[in-house]
Amino acid sequence: MEWLIIALFTASFILFLLSFIIKDKAQERTETVEELSLKVMGEMYQLKKRVKLLEEELLSVSPSPLSTKELEMEAYDFYQQNLSMEDIAQRMGLHTNEVEQLLKKYTKGNSQ
Repeated sequence: MEWLIIALFTASFILFLLSFIIKDKAQERTETVEELSLKVMGEMYQLKKRVKLLEEELLSVSPSPLSTKELEMEAYDFYQQNLSMEDIAQRMGLHTNEVEQLLKKYTKGNSQ
């Protein structure tokens, strides 16, 4: 009977010590999760801030779209400088087919 009481006290003491060790690991995990959470929140804030700045920049700088006539005139100016259709398309940010359509009435007799 005495051995049983001693064994139970020893077991309870060991479990008592283990409870502190296990608590510390759980607390470490909790702290790590909190740190990661704060880090992610900070990064999200920075990203939202950058997106907002980019949106403001895009809204303030957005040029008005050019009309077809203005595009034709710009393409014709490049054409008069003896640039190829590919060069004109590259400078205007258009496809070669689109440039050919714009210059169709100016290049009826000429072929490049």
